[in-house]
Amino acid sequence: MYEIFRKSIVLSFFIFGFPSFYVDAQVYFNDFEDDEGVEIIDKVESVEVSRGIVSEKNVWKNVVRIIDTCDENNYVCECSENCLYSVGVEIPFSDDYKSKNLFLSWNMKLHAAKIPEAVLVVSIHKEDKCVLWKSYPLSDTFQDSSQWWNNNGELLIPNDYVRGGKLKCYIWNKKRENLLIDDMSFSMKPNIIPSYLPAVSKSKYPLFMKVLPILPEESDLMLLYDRIDKKLVLSDKTSGMLTAPLSMYYSMVIENDTLYFESDKWKSAGEKSYEGKKAFRFKNKNDIAETIMLITYSEHDINLGFDIEVKFLREGRLLRASLIMPFRNNEYVLYRRNSFVDTVDYQDVYYLDKEGFAVCFNDRKLGLYHPEKLSSIQFDTKKSLAYLNIDYYCDHPLIHYPLLEDSTDYYVDVSARQIGNKSMLKASFDLFMTSLTNLPRFMPVRDGYESAFVWTEHADWTDIKTHRAVCFGNENIISADSAVGGFVYYGVPVTKSIFYNNPDTVLNVNINEKFPDMHTTIRTDTVFFDFLKQLKNKGFDICLHTPEQYTSSKDNLLEALSFMDEHFASPVWIDHGYNNSFVNNREDMLCDGLDSFTPYYMYELWLKNGVRYPWNATLEENACFKKWSFDSNMLRPYPGYGDAFPIPKVMTLPFDSELLLWSTPCTVEPAYKWDYFFSKERLEKIVDFRAVYITHCYPAWVTTDRGFWEMEDSCIVAKDGFNRALERIADLREQHKMLPTTVADVMNYQEQLMSVRYHVNQTSVTLINEGSELVRGLSLISTKPLELKGDKPFQSKMSRGEWVIWFDLEVGEEVDISVAR
Repeated sequence: MYEIFRKSIVLSFFIFGFPSFYVDAQVYFNDFEDDEGVEIIDKVESVEVSRGIVSEKNVWKNVVRIIDTCDENNYVCECSENCLYSVGVEIPFSDDYKSKNLFLSWNMKLHAAKIPEAVLVVSIHKEDKCVLWKSYPLSDTFQDSSQWWNNNGELLIPNDYVRGGKLKCYIWNKKRENLLIDDMSFSMKPNIIPSYLPAVSKSKYPLFMKVLPILPEESDLMLLYDRIDKKLVLSDKTSGMLTAPLSMYYSMVIENDTLYFESDKWKSAGEKSYEGKKAFRFKNKNDIAETIMLITYSEHDINLGFDIEVKFLREGRLLRASLIMPFRNNEYVLYRRNSFVDTVDYQDVYYLDKEGFAVCFNDRKLGLYHPEKLSSIQFDTKKSLAYLNIDYYCDHPLIHYPLLEDSTDYYVDVSARQIGNKSMLKASFDLFMTSLTNLPRFMPVRDGYESAFVWTEHADWTDIKTHRAVCFGNENIISADSAVGGFVYYGVPVTKSIFYNNPDTVLNVNINEKFPDMHTTIRTDTVFFDFLKQLKNKGFDICLHTPEQYTSSKDNLLEALSFMDEHFASPVWIDHGYNNSFVNNREDMLCDGLDSFTPYYMYELWLKNGVRYPWNATLEENACFKKWSFDSNMLRPYPGYGDAFPIPKVMTLPFDSELLLWSTPCTVEPAYKWDYFFSKERLEKIVDFRAVYITHCYPAWVTTDRGFWEMEDSCIVAKDGFNRALERIADLREQHKMLPTTVADVMNYQEQLMSVRYHVNQTSVTLINEGSELVRGLSLISTKPLELKGDKPFQSKMSRGEWVIWFDLEVGEEVDISVAR
């Protein structure tokens, strides 16, 4: 049985991340007793146990010492009515912190005649520019004018703000009140995000290894095998070991017990030849699984091919099946999931998705890139370990709301793959060793754009007038070509989910008496159908938000899916109303849509009607990364904290399927704060991290709470702030930095990339389109110029010192790309 959790509890698979915190801290303390200034406690294990004093009094600013009127033996700091900016610190971030997140905390004692309106300001500056400004009220816990009170707070600062930054904290006495401060302290300590990696045994290097039959002359890789201890390592041509022994790691829940298995013993099962290749065959076996690994090679190929087949011997839930590669060197090239590359100042742990890495050995690099037949890759730079995941339950997070009429907001965690006796898993990847230093990496968005912004609209509680307002700018405009504002006017397409019909006659008046009619659906509003066809012609993606407000009958599901496939042909599906009651749309993926034993099984119906990209609301529902947001940026978790979070660009289901899933981090409801949440700086953060940001929003909702429209002279119009946000997105599109697009387009591009074979040669890289579709605008980036061999046309641009090219790749086409050294 799966354990049932409340909706508010963090999803169980993230409990398996292992957090790491530094215990030492840098503490700046001032009791204002010393004329010369301050006490600075630097890098101590515990402030209560040990205090080391460093003479850095200049970090304190605007100190005005006076004698405490209640205690002549005590000095305090005065913030008077003549003082707009009072006591604080100015501290350059230490180089020791340049690749760390920081946990900042503060504490002080305060005294005032009345509740003060003064605030503590925390700001970060880089190159004389303020990049962060936050304020915290000092009035918390104030009781009366006769007592001192404590004020404290904390802030987690991501690494991208720490690097090269300076911290300024001070009291802003904006109403020029009288205030006394004592025992003020600021503490900073590094804070590492969870690793999401299990602890594995340290490998012991074998003493006696046998060189297996010589591989082709083109390859710099060889295999060494210890027939006595059954250890297998990778080596170079001089038999110098590049890795410690390879091992298999399994984590599995069997009969409610979580069991871990690890083994680096590989029984040699001989050699074989097939399809012009030769292969060494090895077997690794424990109590729950038998793994067969073929290591293949062929003439004139520098790659070693790894084909892994796992046969399970027990039933249970699989948390992880990984091939562990321990490397002997600790100099790397990490190809990150957002198309960046790290070669210095490594993070401790990376979730690399299906990108890759290289380990440097003098002038050669051992690595892999774009292994589409692995579940994911994780890399521990501290221990020089690569986890090549054959299956990992964080790669397919999923929750299920069971039918429980007497319950609300209960879910079951079904992220782990169900394994039966004799279940099989397969994976494959290529390892190469090359002198190439600047491998081209795939960009996350087509046509050379560095990022993408995707609006997904949910259909709840709408009216044709509000639809027109947010799409055309004004409720009275009926033609898309006459738009004066909104999505259409700015050329920003939307993945717009809709209801097919309204058999329960749901009325908008239930939430707003000014809208007495039924909420908008295709079958109840012919004008709405014409409106949707106009949007489709403008590049909008029109999909189902389930067929109706409540659970649909089988006949209605079939009718709605068939109609949508015929008229809109969207591959997208967006769940609506998921929860435990029977009325809560049991056809949802998070309800019974994946359960073949219920009348609401949707999987096969989706495939028959062209639906391949359902929304996965799991991460948003559980707010797994809420604590890792920062400064109201839309990206969550905020990428500046690091790359350890296991979030794949494209999610799959916990069983083999043809569906690919996408997710959203939170609901977007800016209300009146459009210029704040959608500021130029926050939108450019999406570009800076080369992210694909997908919203979950309700623009046409018939109350103004959601913030997309307003009343102007008795007319519903797109809100000015909303229009300004769209204009900023359109401006970034014109700069070729951000592509406003749809879920269908983003997912189609990612699916096409899965069919592009990436083959590393001695001096070039070959791309082969093994799929059934033209890959339009395939985009690559490199730290050095890229050149396509032959007369293949391409376009190019620069992105923060790197070269970006893009071109079309026909079905079956091969393209050779040379990289400048």
